[in-house]
Amino acid sequence: MLTHSTRPPEVPEAQSAPDLPAVSPVSRPSSIWKARLTAAGVTLAFIALTMGCAVTDLLVPATPTPVPTRVLAPTFTPTPEALQPLVVVTPPRDGTPGVIVIQPTIDADKVIIAIPPTDTPTPLATDTPTITPTPMPAELTATAEILTAQAALTPAAGVPGTTPGPGLPTPTPFPTETFTPEPTATPYIVVDSGYVALRTGPGPEYPLVAQLGPGIPIAIIGRNTAGTWYEVCCVNGFSVWVASTHVRVVNETEAVALVVAQPPPTPTPTFTPTETATVTPTPTATPYPFERAIGPQFFPTENQFLTIWIKLFIGTPPTEEPAPGYFVSVKFEGFDRPSTNTVLPSYDRFEWSAPPGAGNRVQYNYKYEYKPPDPQKLDPPSTETPLTLLGTGTWSVYVSDGAGKQLSDLVTFTTSPSNPNREVYIGWVRVR
Repeated sequence: MLTHSTRPPEVPEAQSAPDLPAVSPVSRPSSIWKARLTAAGVTLAFIALTMGCAVTDLLVPATPTPVPTRVLAPTFTPTPEALQPLVVVTPPRDGTPGVIVIQPTIDADKVIIAIPPTDTPTPLATDTPTITPTPMPAELTATAEILTAQAALTPAAGVPGTTPGPGLPTPTPFPTETFTPEPTATPYIVVDSGYVALRTGPGPEYPLVAQLGPGIPIAIIGRNTAGTWYEVCCVNGFSVWVASTHVRVVNETEAVALVVAQPPPTPTPTFTPTETATVTPTPTATPYPFERAIGPQFFPTENQFLTIWIKLFIGTPPTEEPAPGYFVSVKFEGFDRPSTNTVLPSYDRFEWSAPPGAGNRVQYNYKYEYKPPDPQKLDPPSTETPLTLLGTGTWSVYVSDGAGKQLSDLVTFTTSPSNPNREVYIGWVRVR
Protein backbone atom coordinates (compact mmCIF):
# COMPACT_ATOMS: atom_id res chain seq x y z
CA MET A 1 0.00 0.00 0.00
CA LEU A 2 1.38 3.14 -1.12
CA THR A 3 1.15 6.15 1.04
CA HIS A 4 0.72 9.51 -0.69
CA SER A 5 2.01 12.60 1.03
CA THR A 6 -0.14 15.63 1.23
CA ARG A 7 2.72 18.03 0.75
CA PRO A 8 2.70 19.63 -2.59
CA PRO A 9 5.52 19.03 -4.92
CA GLU A 10 8.27 21.51 -4.85
CA VAL A 11 8.34 24.02 -7.53
CA PRO A 12 11.59 25.42 -8.72
CA GLU A 13 12.13 28.91 -7.37
CA ALA A 14 11.37 31.51 -10.04
CA GLN A 15 13.82 34.22 -10.78
CA SER A 16 12.46 37.58 -9.81
CA ALA A 17 13.38 40.82 -11.55
CA PRO A 18 15.89 42.72 -9.63
CA ASP A 19 14.78 45.90 -7.84
CA LEU A 20 11.10 45.41 -8.74
CA PRO A 21 8.84 45.89 -5.86
CA ALA A 22 6.26 43.41 -5.15
CA VAL A 23 2.84 44.32 -6.40
CA SER A 24 -0.15 43.33 -4.55
CA PRO A 25 -3.07 41.86 -6.44
CA VAL A 26 -5.24 44.84 -5.64
CA SER A 27 -2.93 47.71 -6.76
CA ARG A 28 -1.65 46.26 -10.01
CA PRO A 29 -4.51 47.22 -12.40
CA SER A 30 -4.53 50.85 -11.09
CA SER A 31 -0.91 51.29 -11.95
CA ILE A 32 -1.54 50.09 -15.48
CA TRP A 33 -4.27 52.76 -16.12
CA LYS A 34 -2.07 55.48 -14.72
CA ALA A 35 0.62 54.54 -17.15
CA ARG A 36 -1.81 54.58 -20.04
CA LEU A 37 -3.16 58.04 -19.13
CA THR A 38 0.35 59.41 -18.87
CA ALA A 39 1.17 58.13 -22.35
CA ALA A 40 -2.02 59.68 -23.78
CA GLY A 41 -1.15 63.06 -22.25
CA VAL A 42 2.30 62.97 -23.76
CA THR A 43 0.80 62.12 -27.13
CA LEU A 44 -1.63 65.07 -26.98
CA ALA A 45 1.11 67.46 -26.00
CA PHE A 46 3.16 66.35 -28.95
CA ILE A 47 0.26 66.86 -31.34
CA ALA A 48 -0.37 70.35 -29.96
CA LEU A 49 3.25 71.35 -30.43
CA THR A 50 3.20 70.00 -33.95
CA MET A 51 0.07 71.91 -35.07
CA GLY A 52 1.34 75.21 -33.66
CA CYS A 53 -1.25 77.95 -33.65
CA ALA A 54 -3.83 76.00 -35.62
CA VAL A 55 -5.45 74.64 -32.48
CA THR A 56 -5.50 78.09 -30.95
CA ASP A 57 -7.20 79.48 -34.04
CA LEU A 58 -9.79 76.77 -33.84
CA LEU A 59 -10.50 77.36 -30.21
CA VAL A 60 -10.59 81.25 -30.22
CA PRO A 61 -13.79 82.75 -31.76
CA ALA A 62 -13.47 85.38 -34.62
CA THR A 63 -13.89 89.06 -33.72
CA PRO A 64 -17.09 90.49 -35.37
CA THR A 65 -16.75 93.45 -37.82
CA PRO A 66 -18.04 96.66 -36.20
CA VAL A 67 -21.16 98.13 -37.85
CA PRO A 68 -21.36 101.98 -37.96
CA THR A 69 -24.28 103.33 -35.94
CA ARG A 70 -24.74 106.52 -38.05
CA VAL A 71 -23.82 107.87 -41.50
CA LEU A 72 -20.76 110.06 -41.42
CA ALA A 73 -21.36 113.62 -42.66
CA PRO A 74 -19.29 114.53 -45.73
CA THR A 75 -16.60 117.08 -45.29
CA PHE A 76 -16.08 119.93 -47.73
CA THR A 77 -12.92 121.70 -48.69
CA PRO A 78 -13.47 125.47 -48.56
CA THR A 79 -13.07 127.28 -51.89
CA PRO A 80 -10.36 129.94 -51.92
CA GLU A 81 -11.81 133.47 -51.95
CA ALA A 82 -9.12 134.91 -54.15
CA LEU A 83 -11.25 135.02 -57.34
CA GLN A 84 -14.98 135.60 -57.00
CA PRO A 85 -17.29 135.00 -60.00
CA LEU A 86 -19.33 137.80 -61.45
CA VAL A 87 -22.58 135.97 -60.63
CA VAL A 88 -23.01 133.71 -57.59
CA VAL A 89 -25.93 131.30 -57.80
CA THR A 90 -26.98 129.04 -54.96
CA PRO A 91 -28.79 126.16 -56.67
CA PRO A 92 -32.27 125.28 -55.41
CA ARG A 93 -32.83 122.30 -53.17
CA ASP A 94 -35.94 120.19 -52.66
CA GLY A 95 -38.01 122.51 -54.84
CA THR A 96 -37.07 125.68 -52.93
CA PRO A 97 -35.86 128.71 -54.92
CA GLY A 98 -32.20 129.55 -55.10
CA VAL A 99 -30.39 132.79 -54.33
CA ILE A 100 -28.67 134.92 -56.96
CA VAL A 101 -25.99 137.54 -56.25
CA ILE A 102 -24.47 139.79 -58.90
CA GLN A 103 -21.44 141.92 -58.18
CA PRO A 104 -21.96 145.68 -58.59
CA THR A 105 -20.57 147.75 -61.44
CA ILE A 106 -21.39 144.96 -63.91
CA ASP A 107 -23.12 145.88 -67.17
CA ALA A 108 -26.64 144.39 -67.00
CA ASP A 109 -26.62 143.59 -70.72
CA LYS A 110 -23.63 141.29 -70.19
CA VAL A 111 -24.90 139.53 -67.07
CA ILE A 112 -26.37 136.12 -67.80
CA ILE A 113 -27.52 134.09 -64.81
CA ALA A 114 -27.04 130.38 -65.43
CA ILE A 115 -27.19 127.50 -63.01
CA PRO A 116 -23.71 126.21 -62.07
CA PRO A 117 -22.81 122.56 -62.70
CA THR A 118 -23.31 120.50 -59.53
CA ASP A 119 -22.99 116.83 -58.71
CA THR A 120 -26.45 115.44 -58.15
CA PRO A 121 -26.31 113.11 -55.13
CA THR A 122 -27.95 109.71 -55.52
CA PRO A 123 -30.70 109.39 -52.92
CA LEU A 124 -30.34 106.47 -50.54
CA ALA A 125 -32.94 103.75 -50.78
CA THR A 126 -35.18 103.73 -47.75
CA ASP A 127 -37.50 100.98 -46.64
CA THR A 128 -41.15 101.90 -46.83
CA PRO A 129 -42.61 101.40 -43.35
CA THR A 130 -45.45 98.93 -43.14
CA ILE A 131 -48.46 100.33 -41.31
CA THR A 132 -49.97 97.74 -38.97
CA PRO A 133 -53.60 98.47 -38.04
CA THR A 134 -54.10 98.83 -34.29
CA PRO A 135 -56.91 96.56 -33.09
CA MET A 136 -59.59 98.09 -30.86
CA PRO A 137 -59.23 97.07 -27.20
CA ALA A 138 -61.43 94.20 -26.11
CA GLU A 139 -63.24 96.24 -23.49
CA LEU A 140 -64.12 98.95 -26.04
CA THR A 141 -65.38 96.33 -28.47
CA ALA A 142 -67.58 94.77 -25.78
CA THR A 143 -68.95 98.17 -24.77
CA ALA A 144 -69.82 98.96 -28.37
CA GLU A 145 -71.69 95.66 -28.73
CA ILE A 146 -73.65 96.30 -25.51
CA LEU A 147 -74.62 99.80 -26.64
CA THR A 148 -75.78 98.49 -29.99
CA ALA A 149 -77.94 95.80 -28.41
CA GLN A 150 -79.35 98.23 -25.84
CA ALA A 151 -80.25 100.73 -28.51
CA ALA A 152 -82.22 98.06 -30.31
CA LEU A 153 -84.17 97.06 -27.14
CA THR A 154 -84.63 100.48 -25.49
CA PRO A 155 -87.74 102.45 -26.60
CA ALA A 156 -87.04 105.87 -28.02
CA ALA A 157 -87.53 108.71 -25.57
CA GLY A 158 -90.49 110.94 -26.30
CA VAL A 159 -92.29 108.39 -28.52
CA PRO A 160 -95.94 107.75 -27.39
CA GLY A 161 -96.64 104.27 -26.07
CA THR A 162 -93.05 103.57 -25.16
CA THR A 163 -91.35 103.46 -21.81
CA PRO A 164 -87.72 104.43 -21.52
CA GLY A 165 -85.61 101.52 -20.49
CA PRO A 166 -83.00 101.46 -17.75
CA GLY A 167 -80.27 103.97 -18.22
CA LEU A 168 -76.82 102.92 -19.22
CA PRO A 169 -73.59 104.75 -18.44
CA THR A 170 -72.74 107.33 -21.08
CA PRO A 171 -69.72 106.12 -23.03
CA THR A 172 -66.72 108.36 -23.10
CA PRO A 173 -66.36 109.78 -26.64
CA PHE A 174 -63.15 109.17 -28.49
CA PRO A 175 -60.98 112.28 -28.92
CA THR A 176 -61.39 113.82 -32.39
CA GLU A 177 -58.14 114.28 -34.25
CA THR A 178 -57.60 117.92 -35.19
CA PHE A 179 -56.77 118.37 -38.88
CA THR A 180 -53.76 120.58 -39.50
CA PRO A 181 -53.80 122.06 -43.03
CA GLU A 182 -50.62 121.66 -45.00
CA PRO A 183 -48.75 124.84 -45.86
CA THR A 184 -49.45 126.26 -49.32
CA ALA A 185 -46.66 125.55 -51.79
CA THR A 186 -44.67 128.65 -52.69
CA PRO A 187 -45.20 129.65 -56.34
CA TYR A 188 -42.07 130.24 -58.39
CA ILE A 189 -41.00 130.81 -61.99
CA VAL A 190 -38.66 128.74 -64.15
CA VAL A 191 -37.16 129.52 -67.56
CA ASP A 192 -37.36 126.40 -69.74
CA SER A 193 -35.08 127.62 -72.53
CA GLY A 194 -33.23 130.73 -73.61
CA TYR A 195 -32.82 133.82 -71.45
CA VAL A 196 -35.36 136.33 -70.17
CA ALA A 197 -34.87 139.89 -68.97
CA LEU A 198 -35.11 140.78 -65.29
CA ARG A 199 -36.11 144.43 -64.77
CA THR A 200 -36.65 146.81 -61.89
CA GLY A 201 -40.36 147.15 -62.67
CA PRO A 202 -43.28 145.59 -64.58
CA GLY A 203 -42.56 146.82 -68.08
CA PRO A 204 -39.92 147.05 -70.80
CA GLU A 205 -39.46 150.74 -69.97
CA TYR A 206 -37.84 149.83 -66.64
CA PRO A 207 -34.05 149.39 -66.45
CA LEU A 208 -32.59 145.94 -67.15
CA VAL A 209 -30.93 144.22 -64.18
CA ALA A 210 -29.79 140.88 -65.63
CA GLN A 211 -30.83 137.96 -67.80
CA LEU A 212 -32.10 134.73 -66.24
CA GLY A 213 -31.10 131.40 -67.75
CA PRO A 214 -32.98 128.08 -67.69
CA GLY A 215 -33.33 125.78 -64.70
CA ILE A 216 -33.17 128.33 -61.84
CA PRO A 217 -36.45 128.66 -59.89
CA ILE A 218 -37.10 132.04 -58.24
CA ALA A 219 -39.96 132.60 -55.79
CA ILE A 220 -42.89 134.83 -56.83
CA ILE A 221 -43.64 137.49 -54.20
CA GLY A 222 -45.94 139.82 -56.15
CA ARG A 223 -47.79 140.49 -59.37
CA ASN A 224 -49.25 143.48 -61.17
CA THR A 225 -53.00 143.97 -61.43
CA ALA A 226 -53.09 142.74 -65.04
CA GLY A 227 -51.18 139.56 -64.16
CA THR A 228 -48.73 140.14 -67.01
CA TRP A 229 -45.64 140.66 -64.82
CA TYR A 230 -44.40 138.84 -61.70
CA GLU A 231 -42.22 140.24 -58.95
CA VAL A 232 -39.62 137.61 -58.00
CA CYS A 233 -36.96 137.44 -55.32
CA CYS A 234 -34.13 137.98 -55.27
CA VAL A 235 -31.14 139.35 -57.18
CA ASN A 236 -28.54 141.12 -55.04
CA GLY A 237 -31.08 141.14 -52.23
CA PHE A 238 -33.65 143.12 -54.24
CA SER A 239 -36.78 141.95 -56.01
CA VAL A 240 -36.99 142.12 -59.80
CA TRP A 241 -39.78 141.75 -62.36
CA VAL A 242 -40.21 139.31 -65.23
CA ALA A 243 -42.85 139.05 -67.97
CA SER A 244 -45.31 136.22 -67.29
CA THR A 245 -45.36 135.18 -70.96
CA HIS A 246 -41.63 134.39 -70.95
CA VAL A 247 -41.54 131.96 -67.99
CA ARG A 248 -43.26 128.86 -66.65
CA VAL A 249 -45.14 129.26 -63.36
CA VAL A 250 -45.13 126.43 -60.82
CA ASN A 251 -47.86 126.28 -58.08
CA GLU A 252 -50.86 128.55 -57.71
CA THR A 253 -50.45 132.34 -57.75
CA GLU A 254 -53.92 133.33 -56.52
CA ALA A 255 -52.60 134.11 -53.06
CA VAL A 256 -49.75 136.26 -54.39
CA ALA A 257 -50.11 139.89 -53.35
CA LEU A 258 -50.93 142.59 -55.89
CA VAL A 259 -48.14 145.15 -56.13
CA VAL A 260 -48.40 148.66 -57.55
CA ALA A 261 -44.91 149.47 -58.78
CA GLN A 262 -43.36 152.90 -58.83
CA PRO A 263 -43.38 154.66 -62.20
CA PRO A 264 -40.29 154.08 -64.32
CA PRO A 265 -37.50 156.61 -63.95
CA THR A 266 -37.43 159.44 -66.42
CA PRO A 267 -34.59 158.78 -68.84
CA THR A 268 -31.91 161.39 -68.71
CA PRO A 269 -31.32 162.68 -72.25
CA THR A 270 -27.79 162.31 -73.44
CA PHE A 271 -26.68 165.34 -75.40
CA THR A 272 -24.30 164.51 -78.19
CA PRO A 273 -22.05 167.45 -78.95
CA THR A 274 -22.43 168.55 -82.51
CA GLU A 275 -19.66 170.04 -84.49
CA THR A 276 -20.13 173.64 -85.51
CA ALA A 277 -20.52 173.60 -89.23
CA THR A 278 -18.42 176.01 -91.21
CA VAL A 279 -20.72 178.50 -92.83
CA THR A 280 -20.20 178.45 -96.55
CA PRO A 281 -21.50 181.55 -98.23
CA THR A 282 -24.26 180.66 -100.64
CA PRO A 283 -23.73 182.33 -103.97
CA THR A 284 -26.58 184.52 -105.06
CA ALA A 285 -28.45 182.86 -107.88
CA THR A 286 -28.45 184.74 -111.12
CA PRO A 287 -32.05 185.66 -111.95
CA TYR A 288 -33.45 183.83 -114.95
CA PRO A 289 -34.08 186.02 -117.98
CA PHE A 290 -37.64 184.67 -118.29
CA GLU A 291 -40.35 184.96 -115.64
CA ARG A 292 -43.61 183.09 -115.70
CA ALA A 293 -46.51 185.29 -116.75
CA ILE A 294 -49.32 182.83 -117.67
CA GLY A 295 -50.53 179.56 -116.22
CA PRO A 296 -50.25 176.77 -116.19
CA GLN A 297 -53.81 176.52 -117.54
CA PHE A 298 -55.48 173.14 -118.26
CA PHE A 299 -58.09 172.25 -120.86
CA PRO A 300 -59.91 168.94 -121.23
CA THR A 301 -59.60 167.07 -124.49
CA GLU A 302 -60.37 163.67 -126.00
CA ASN A 303 -56.89 163.44 -127.48
CA GLN A 304 -54.88 160.53 -126.09
CA PHE A 305 -51.66 162.55 -126.04
CA LEU A 306 -50.28 165.60 -124.25
CA THR A 307 -50.05 169.08 -125.83
CA ILE A 308 -48.35 172.13 -124.25
CA TRP A 309 -49.00 175.54 -125.85
CA ILE A 310 -46.22 178.01 -124.90
CA LYS A 311 -46.03 181.79 -125.40
CA LEU A 312 -42.59 183.42 -125.14
CA PHE A 313 -42.78 187.18 -125.46
CA ILE A 314 -41.19 190.54 -124.63
CA GLY A 315 -43.06 193.54 -123.26
CA THR A 316 -46.50 193.95 -121.76
CA PRO A 317 -49.75 192.81 -123.42
CA PRO A 318 -51.43 193.96 -125.55
CA THR A 319 -48.29 195.48 -127.04
CA GLU A 320 -46.04 192.41 -126.37
CA GLU A 321 -43.78 191.05 -129.10
CA PRO A 322 -42.66 187.42 -129.72
CA ALA A 323 -39.31 186.25 -128.31
CA PRO A 324 -37.91 184.01 -131.05
CA GLY A 325 -35.09 181.46 -130.98
CA TYR A 326 -35.78 179.67 -127.65
CA PHE A 327 -36.71 176.12 -126.72
CA VAL A 328 -38.68 174.38 -123.95
CA SER A 329 -37.27 171.33 -122.07
CA VAL A 330 -39.73 168.74 -120.71
CA LYS A 331 -39.11 165.93 -118.17
CA PHE A 332 -41.42 163.17 -116.89
CA GLU A 333 -40.62 161.76 -113.43
CA GLY A 334 -37.15 163.32 -113.70
CA PHE A 335 -36.31 161.86 -117.12
CA ASP A 336 -36.15 163.75 -120.38
CA ARG A 337 -39.19 163.26 -122.59
CA PRO A 338 -38.56 164.90 -125.98
CA SER A 339 -41.40 166.10 -128.17
CA THR A 340 -42.69 163.64 -130.77
CA ASN A 341 -43.45 166.44 -133.26
CA THR A 342 -40.88 168.48 -135.15
CA VAL A 343 -38.67 170.38 -132.74
CA LEU A 344 -38.32 174.02 -133.80
CA PRO A 345 -37.29 177.10 -131.83
CA SER A 346 -39.88 179.66 -130.79
CA TYR A 347 -41.42 181.58 -133.67
CA ASP A 348 -41.02 185.24 -134.34
CA ARG A 349 -44.80 185.48 -134.63
CA PHE A 350 -47.87 184.45 -132.62
CA GLU A 351 -50.36 181.79 -133.77
CA TRP A 352 -53.69 180.50 -132.42
CA SER A 353 -54.22 177.00 -131.13
CA ALA A 354 -57.81 176.82 -132.41
CA PRO A 355 -60.14 178.67 -134.78
CA PRO A 356 -62.20 181.61 -133.51
CA GLY A 357 -65.04 180.60 -131.21
CA ALA A 358 -63.28 177.52 -129.70
CA GLY A 359 -63.27 177.28 -125.96
CA ASN A 360 -59.55 176.45 -125.55
CA ARG A 361 -58.20 178.90 -128.12
CA VAL A 362 -54.85 180.41 -126.98
CA GLN A 363 -52.00 182.41 -128.56
CA TYR A 364 -48.61 180.73 -128.77
CA ASN A 365 -45.25 180.68 -130.62
CA TYR A 366 -43.91 177.28 -129.38
CA LYS A 367 -45.68 173.92 -129.35
CA TYR A 368 -44.74 170.71 -127.44
CA GLU A 369 -46.54 167.48 -128.18
CA TYR A 370 -45.99 163.94 -126.88
CA LYS A 371 -47.88 161.12 -128.57
CA PRO A 372 -47.23 157.70 -126.96
CA PRO A 373 -47.14 154.69 -129.34
CA ASP A 374 -50.30 152.67 -129.96
CA PRO A 375 -50.04 149.44 -127.89
CA GLN A 376 -52.21 147.52 -130.35
CA LYS A 377 -49.76 148.25 -133.15
CA LEU A 378 -46.91 146.97 -131.03
CA ASP A 379 -48.89 144.01 -129.70
CA PRO A 380 -52.29 143.40 -131.39
CA PRO A 381 -53.72 141.25 -128.51
CA SER A 382 -52.92 144.03 -126.06
CA THR A 383 -55.83 145.74 -124.32
CA GLU A 384 -53.85 148.80 -123.27
CA THR A 385 -54.43 152.30 -124.69
CA PRO A 386 -52.05 155.18 -125.46
CA LEU A 387 -53.22 156.84 -122.25
CA THR A 388 -51.76 153.95 -120.31
CA LEU A 389 -48.38 154.59 -121.93
CA LEU A 390 -48.74 158.33 -121.34
CA GLY A 391 -48.35 157.42 -117.73
CA THR A 392 -49.29 158.71 -114.33
CA GLY A 393 -46.72 161.04 -112.84
CA THR A 394 -45.20 164.51 -112.61
CA TRP A 395 -44.08 166.62 -115.53
CA SER A 396 -41.46 169.43 -115.32
CA VAL A 397 -41.24 172.24 -117.91
CA TYR A 398 -38.81 175.18 -118.25
CA VAL A 399 -37.42 177.56 -120.95
CA SER A 400 -33.93 176.71 -122.27
CA ASP A 401 -31.52 177.83 -124.94
CA GLY A 402 -30.13 175.75 -127.78
CA ALA A 403 -27.54 174.15 -125.42
CA GLY A 404 -30.19 173.10 -122.88
CA LYS A 405 -29.34 175.77 -120.28
CA GLN A 406 -32.29 176.60 -118.00
CA LEU A 407 -33.59 180.14 -118.53
CA SER A 408 -36.77 180.16 -116.42
CA ASP A 409 -38.28 178.80 -113.28
CA LEU A 410 -39.66 175.24 -113.17
CA VAL A 411 -43.37 174.59 -113.81
CA THR A 412 -44.76 171.19 -112.70
CA PHE A 413 -48.07 169.36 -113.12
CA THR A 414 -49.36 165.78 -113.09
CA THR A 415 -51.27 163.56 -115.51
CA SER A 416 -53.07 160.21 -115.37
CA PRO A 417 -55.17 158.15 -117.80
CA SER A 418 -58.34 159.21 -115.99
CA ASN A 419 -57.49 162.95 -116.11
CA PRO A 420 -58.83 164.56 -119.35
CA ASN A 421 -56.87 167.82 -118.85
CA ARG A 422 -54.23 166.93 -121.40
CA GLU A 423 -53.87 170.40 -122.99
CA VAL A 424 -51.68 172.86 -121.00
CA TYR A 425 -50.99 176.53 -121.61
CA ILE A 426 -47.93 178.37 -120.15
CA GLY A 427 -46.48 181.82 -120.90
CA TRP A 428 -43.08 183.34 -119.97
CA VAL A 429 -42.02 186.94 -120.43
CA ARG A 430 -38.43 187.94 -120.94
CA VAL A 431 -37.50 190.60 -118.38
CA ARG A 432 -33.77 190.95 -118.94
